[in-house]
Amino acid sequence: MAGPNPDAFQRAIKRFKQSISSDLAYQFSVCTLGDVRDACRDIQLNQGQEGKLRNMRRLSAFIEAMEQFGKVIDVFVNANEFVCFIWMARTYLDSFDKLLDVYAQVGEAIPGLMRYQTTFEEHPPLATVLEDYYSDILEFHQAALSVFKRPKWKEMFHSTWKTFDTKFGPIIHSLRSRHELLESEKGSATLYEIHKLRRDISAMQSEQKQRMTQEALQKHEDRVSSVRGKLQAPDYQTDQEIATEDRQGFSSGAWIFEHPDFHAWLRNDTTDNGVLYVNGIPGAGKTTLMSAVIEQLMDQNRPASDQNQLGVDKRCIAYFYFRHTEPGKETFNGLLRAILDQLINQDPSMSDYLLTEISSFESTRLRSTKTLEKLVKSALERYHFSYIVLDGLDECAQGEAAKSVEWLLTLVDGGFENTSAIIRILLCGQRDGVLDKMLADRPSISLETSGHVEDINRYCRNLCEQIRGKFNIPLGMKEDIVDSVTKGAQGMFLYARVVLGHLLGQTKLSGLRKEIEPGTFPDGIEKA
Repeated sequence: MAGPNPDAFQRAIKRFKQSISSDLAYQFSVCTLGDVRDACRDIQLNQGQEGKLRNMRRLSAFIEAMEQFGKVIDVFVNANEFVCFIWMARTYLDSFDKLLDVYAQVGEAIPGLMRYQTTFEEHPPLATVLEDYYSDILEFHQAALSVFKRPKWKEMFHSTWKTFDTKFGPIIHSLRSRHELLESEKGSATLYEIHKLRRDISAMQSEQKQRMTQEALQKHEDRVSSVRGKLQAPDYQTDQEIATEDRQGFSSGAWIFEHPDFHAWLRNDTTDNGVLYVNGIPGAGKTTLMSAVIEQLMDQNRPASDQNQLGVDKRCIAYFYFRHTEPGKETFNGLLRAILDQLINQDPSMSDYLLTEISSFESTRLRSTKTLEKLVKSALERYHFSYIVLDGLDECAQGEAAKSVEWLLTLVDGGFENTSAIIRILLCGQRDGVLDKMLADRPSISLETSGHVEDINRYCRNLCEQIRGKFNIPLGMKEDIVDSVTKGAQGMFLYARVVLGHLLGQTKLSGLRKEIEPGTFPDGIEKA
């Protein structure tokens, strides 16, 4: 009868790798038990010289448990490939008593597995519990890295540790339950009984995790609601929803994702190409295009599963639509409040950190521009990657666009105290002379000289096909309408949408024919 399944170990490794960067995965793969012991010795020596000794022996139980784990699974699979991923990466081992205590608890929760080696060999079904140990240990490291891998983690330690603690409790409980399974003399149990016990343990772990997560989520939502009451950020979500609906399900804006300048801006492995300026004439469809970019970024940032909720390289996404007709949406201060409102709910660790920072502020002080600048900057430099998309800069109140862009450029051009944080800014608006001058040396995409014109043509064909279906017009007539609207639009998406919407709204074929006659067909957006 078979023992542990190598595929189960591979799946656990795959989940772990997906939550970390490729560079970090490599560091884990080449880190050995000897490296861990050397790191412990070096840390102990350095701390002794600085008069900051910590009891590093608390790690001995964990190291011993991992060494025995490797020896035991080697009977069933090639241990070298799998064990390397459960040693601590020496870079993230530090002198924090809390972390050492946690490693001590993990080590104590895992029994001396060498004592069970003969039992595992005689009763292979019981050895499948090793798969569960392996998954639990990797999940523990994933949660630990979410604390120590993000920029400026020392300042955020107390906030991130609360999030880690929520994940850590169920893991320890699971490890101890598996220990009890081994101690209960179940070696002669049937495969079915072993699988049932494993499922019961996993179910208890999931239930405990869900309960703790729900409790933490409720407390978090209460704090977020309180802070948002003070912040009074302008409504940015409705703007995104309206702009998205304007696409009417049509893949408008897809061309920008293939543009080389956008590809360069999107890259997160370099500090270059931090700013991208997208510009176009009034009515060109810039807002609709930005809604597609924002949606794409948010979709890419959404975790595929709960395994990635604590991904150590999680990105920050924020956006804002300036509107000259709506109070609070035409100023730099409104922009900062909207960004901060998004940051307080991006991920649990950052939220807890910001909420702690903000909770002591009075509403008036919190909404001051200087305070907002400090809080937003402090939050952004604690993410590895941040993407900010701004639309409608030409709709700002006088001087506010320049103020907003100038501040954001300081962040891109070395304004962060932590050099590992990378920020990307996408600015969109009409060319008004001011922005052109400020962004003259930055990459730009003009809607008049891009795939935007072809995008309008595809949109026209899509709507004209609906017109053809409604009125049963000949193919040639449909093509004439497409050509007339595309030509009349002159790069203006708004013109195409208004004209085609009007044509589609006709109730009779005679009315449609009249509307497309020379002299009636609108020449320019004003007549449309």
